Amino acid sequence: MYKSKYSINFNSEQIFQSAKLKFLLAQYHFD
Repeated sequence: MYKSKYSINFNSEQIFQSAKLKFLLAQYHFD
C-alpha cells in the first residue's frame, strides 16, 4: 500500500518536472 502510494507520488513528481522543463524550453524558444 505504502509502496504503491510512493510510486504514484514519484511518478507525478517526474511528470511535473518534465512539464516544467518543457515550459522553460518553450519560453526560451519564444523569446
